[in-house]
Order: sequence, then C-alpha cells, then structure tokens
Amino acid sequence: MPEEVIATSNLAHLVFNTDYSYTDDGFRIYFEDSCPDPGVPINGSRTGDSFAVGSAVSFDCNEGYSLMGQETLTCMSGDVIDWNFDPPSCEDSAHECVATEGRFLYEEEGEILSPRDLETGRYPTNVDCSWVVEALPGKVVVVEFLEFDIDYESRCRFDFLQLQDMSYLNFYQTFCGRSLPPVYVSMAPVLVIRFHSDADISGTGFKIHYHLQDQSEDDLQGYQRIHQLFGDTGTFSSMNYPHYPYRNHVYQQWNITVDTHKTVKLKFVDFDLNYDQGCHSDYVQAKDPYVEGSFYWCGSCAHNNTVTSTKHILYVFFVTDFVMRKVGFLARYEAVDRSSGTGWEVVGTERFLWISVGRVGVWAVFNHSTVMYRVGTYGNDETAGLRWQAVHIDVVHNALFNLEKLPISSDWYHEIDWIHSGKTSVWVIGSYPDFMYGETIALKGFSPETPDKGIWTTVGAANMKEVSVNSRTGQLWAVEFDGKIWRSPFYCEISAKYDWESIEGCFTSVSVGPAGVWAVGYSGDVYHRAGTLLNETSPGEEWVHVPGVTLQQLAVGDGIVWGVDVNNRVLANVLPTPNNKDGKVCQVGLTGRSMCYATQKEKRLCAEDEIICPHSGHCIPECSVCDGIVDCGDDDDTDERNCWYAACPEKNRRMCTGDAGCYSPSRVCDGEWNCGEDKEDERDCPDSCIYINERQNFLRRDLIQCRDLKGCVKITKVCDGKRDCSDGSDEIRCGGNFT
Repeated sequence: MPEEVIATSNLAHLVFNTDYSYTDDGFRIYFEDSCPDPGVPINGSRTGDSFAVGSAVSFDCNEGYSLMGQETLTCMSGDVIDWNFDPPSCEDSAHECVATEGRFLYEEEGEILSPRDLETGRYPTNVDCSWVVEALPGKVVVVEFLEFDIDYESRCRFDFLQLQDMSYLNFYQTFCGRSLPPVYVSMAPVLVIRFHSDADISGTGFKIHYHLQDQSEDDLQGYQRIHQLFGDTGTFSSMNYPHYPYRNHVYQQWNITVDTHKTVKLKFVDFDLNYDQGCHSDYVQAKDPYVEGSFYWCGSCAHNNTVTSTKHILYVFFVTDFVMRKVGFLARYEAVDRSSGTGWEVVGTERFLWISVGRVGVWAVFNHSTVMYRVGTYGNDETAGLRWQAVHIDVVHNALFNLEKLPISSDWYHEIDWIHSGKTSVWVIGSYPDFMYGETIALKGFSPETPDKGIWTTVGAANMKEVSVNSRTGQLWAVEFDGKIWRSPFYCEISAKYDWESIEGCFTSVSVGPAGVWAVGYSGDVYHRAGTLLNETSPGEEWVHVPGVTLQQLAVGDGIVWGVDVNNRVLANVLPTPNNKDGKVCQVGLTGRSMCYATQKEKRLCAEDEIICPHSGHCIPECSVCDGIVDCGDDDDTDERNCWYAACPEKNRRMCTGDAGCYSPSRVCDGEWNCGEDKEDERDCPDSCIYINERQNFLRRDLIQCRDLKGCVKITKVCDGKRDCSDGSDEIRCGGNFT
C-alpha cells in the first residue's frame, strides 16, 4: 500500500492513467481535511494521532525539561488547513521562568537562559523569573555572562537581571543594557538570580554559565570583601582609597570586635560618596547586632560624625551601585569604656517619625501622613502634656510675597517628611514621592482648644530638609538635604527670607530654642552649639558632643530637649536650670546690655516675650526690636535706636538713613518697609537681578541690584571694602570699615 499523502494546501489534484496492456481490480482512496504532522518534541511526548480538521493533540515533556509553547494544538480550516499554534519544544528546566521562590539548581555547572518568545526571539514582557544556585558548604558560585541584551535605563528600574548573595541580603547587583557584566563570585554557597521585565520594550535576553569552586580560591573581584578587625584601635578604608575612585558593584564588610567589657567607637576621617536622598545608591552602613536598625551615610558630610556600639561588636558595610563613583572613605575605630546613665526617659508608647516642641506646643508626625498635637502643651513647653490629637492637612493656601489678598488654594497630596513647632505657627515640609525637595507650609491662626481649625499656608525654604524656628525670638536655623547647616539673622518667624549664612558642620537634624541650638549627626550622636544656651540669637562658637543617647531627630524647648530614636521611641531630657534664668536679658540681637532699656523680667510689666518702651510705656514683642519698623509709637523710637550694636557691625548689613534700624541687602524689594517710613530698602524696584516669579524657588538670594540700575553684585561683595557697583552703592553706609 502506498504511504499516506498529506497535501500542503486545501487543494489536491488526482490523475488516474492506464496504458494498452494489462488491467487489474483498481484502487479505492479515502481522503479527509487534515493538518500536517506536528511531530513529537525531543525529550517529550505527544498524545493524539488524528490530524483532521477539528482534532486536537497535546504535548508533555520528560522530567527535567519544561514545555516551551502551547500544550494543546487544534487543527483549523481556512484558506490553509493548519494548527492554531506552532508545535512546542522541550527545553532544559534551567530556562524555566519561576515567579515564586525560584528554581533550585544543584549541578556543579550549567547554563541559565532568559525566557524567549519563539516568534520574536526576544524575552516576553511582564515576567518575573528566579533561579537559586545552591552549593555545598565551603563552595561558592562563579557566574560568567555569555550573552546579554536587556532594555537599558540609567538605574535599571524597568527590565533588569539581579544577583543576590543569600547570606548578604542587603547587597544586590543589578544589570541592564547590552554590555557584558563582569564575572561575579558569590560570597556564600547560595546565589539567587532574578530577572524582571515590564510591559514595554524587550531585548533578546541573556545567557549565563555558572560553576562551583572552593570558597578559598581567588574570587576574581580584585579586592578583599570580608575583613575581620580586632584590637583596641585600627583604621580601614574603601577599595582604591585614596588613589582612585571606588568601582561599581562593590561590597565590602568589616566585622569589628574589641574587648567584651568595652564598646566600639567609629569615626570617619574622610568621606566622599555619591549622594542620593535616603542613601540607596552608594552608602556606608553601621550595624550594631544587639539593637534594631542601622545607621546609613552617603554624600560628603559623614566625616563629622561618630557612632558607638552598645556592646563589643560593630559591623560596617560599604555598598555601591553602577552609576557614579567617588573617592570613598577612611575610617578609624577604637575601644572605649561603656557609659552608664543618660538622663533621657521614654514618654508614652506611641511611635512617631518626627517630633517638635515650641510656643504652640508639642507636635509630631505619624506614618508620613498625619500631624499630631500633644494636648496641654500649648504655651507650656516644659510639660509632657495629656494625650495626642490628630490634625489633618486638607487645603493649603498660597500667599507668598504679600499676596494675602489674592490667595491660591490647592489640595495637599504630599507625604509629610518633617514638622516644627514655632512661636505662633506649626511648620511642615512635605514632598511628592518622586521628588527630592519638599514644599514647606505653616499652620497659622489656631488656638489650643481648636488646633485643627487653623489655616495651612505655603511658605518659602523649599530646598531645605528642616527649618527650625526659635519659639521665643523667631530665630531660624536650617539643614539641607546633604547635611549643611544654615542660619538666618532674621527673627519674628518670618515665613520667606533669602539671606542665610553657613555654619560649619554636617548633620541630619537641627533645632533652636531657649535651651540653645542642638543637632543630630549622621550616626545619631547629639551635639550642642556652645555659646547658644540662653543666647539663641547667637551663631555660637563650636559643636560639643552630648553623650548618652543616639537619636534620629530632636526638638529644643525651654529647659527640655525632646527626641525620637531609631526605634521611633519618644525621649525627653530635662536640663539643669541656670542660676540666672529668671534675671536674664532677652533683648533680640544683643549679647550685652539692652540698648532699648527692656524691662527686667521680675517686674512682669509685659508678657514674657515682650519688652516695655521707656517713653511711651507700650509693650512690644521682643522680636520687633531692630526690625526696621518703629513699634513703640508716641514719639518713642527707642526700639529702632543704636541697632548697629545688634547687627550692623556684621558684614553685609546696612543701616537705614537716620540710624533708625538695620537691614540686609537681601531684603531689598521684598515688599516690606525695613526702614520705616523712609522706605529706603524698597526704592528702585522691581529687582532686575532675580525674576520675581522665581524668587520663591530659592532660599538663599545671591544677587542685589546696584543703585544706578547698571548691574548686580553678589551679596558676599556687599560691605567688603571693595567697590563692585559702578556707583559704589554696594559700599555705602556699611556698619564698619572692612578691608
């Protein structure tokens, strides 16, 4: 019998032909519409032998192999009779895409391929695959990339391949693009390989060869990754320091162990890493194994900070990504005696991200979303209060630059990153999740009985991480996202000012209050600014370390300092009362005798934060002194006399005409009369140096306009003894002769 004949289309032409010789019985043909034989996959099997239209066949793979394609095919009719899908194949299970805990591979060596669409030759979209290569103890995994084509993005956030040592869960190596990644040697017997693709562009994928080797062999990384440090003191540094920048995809770990009766004190001598908010890219991590949480550092400010372990062991990690490289760091450690007694106590059981204390009470932030007020603390910052009350942020009014008559309202969709309790307002910084710099708003016009009935208003200082307001004088201190410290010479809790001066030091949190200026370092250490206790309008002299506690944020009150530690516990420290507290002179801007004859506190002729005018008898706020506006009235201008004693001897300050007040060049054309009716600081406006619609974008104002309107000069050039304006207007009426 002839073999079965299968046509290649839906048309078959049969021809029967005979000659003039013999004859026979002939033939009988059976025919039907059918599909071509789909075959049997190698390392697999097929169920079903009928290929007729409407028939179906199914496929399976042998153990150790996975089916690539459709499990069932159906024969379909049409212009061409064919199967609805291409026949599948059976591939090694190492190719399989597993979205849960991963496919475990125990072979001494093998290959791992990304999943691939047979028609396009590219990996599919929206997949998550994982493979776990596990070796015996004493062995490690060596990974070599043979092919690599994964959709590129600068931080590999869309499609990526990721390697993770299971014993070092905080270390990931992430790759994308077309360049072959370097050979990687794991630090532990178990290595997890993860592959992710999004819903967009895809590449041809990857091909990896892996094998196992003894852990003691050369790891091919070119630098030592795990270090064991012993002894009472020592130094260590990041790879390549200080001669070359550190490499991408670096992991280093130092396990520091000292005498069991001592603790480890770590200090950075030099520090220069790539900075990003939250320190997710390149960072140094210090982990105390006996407490929860860790300290993280990045940027260039960590060299001013120290961290001390609770016991005799401290782990230090250095991790980099694949984007930017810098010099690295040098660190020193020493064994120190354990300290006892801190003076701090835990208040309540609540857990908050931030806390602040001021004249308007104690305020905190819960879970990045809710503002909390401590009932009973309004006007009394020496009490712990009664309970917490939620205050929600709904609508925010924008009234920048004297636009109170034309406010713009908008909904608040930010995450709350910081809070501060000031003199008459509560300040909040919030940010969108995808933006580094937040927006600053203030709650005004509320009472202790109805803290949720105030008005939220947009204010300046949008490029600062924190802004701290002295609850008595309105003095402003601030810290940038990269840790730099700034101080404004202005008072009265003015919402938007642009003339800030830099203070040495790098910190994560700063607070100013009647108890002075305090700050928290990158390692959680607490510092006090010497020279600011009961003299909070002073820039201070130096930072002094205050031992006994580690915090992530603090807030200064009158004789009390509040704080939040790494476990989000609230702590408070009541400070010793100075002998001269009741008799101190609280004249703003003066470090010596009051030139305005402020009343002594024991007479209490005015409120605690007010002074009495000697001729008119009026009580005026302390922060109104030397603000450029005569407040005493009734022919009494003593609150604006002799102000050069307070501020004008400093560089970059000017005296108003008639010696009645001082003002900073940055207050020129800010819409306020800082020289009273003379209006000297508001002449020749508008300011041509900074476009008025852009002023709210900058906390620090760098340029002022010359009086002849022929140019602009930097603020740092004002009253420096050199003429920078063609008319010399940058050097007129300076508070002193500077060379």
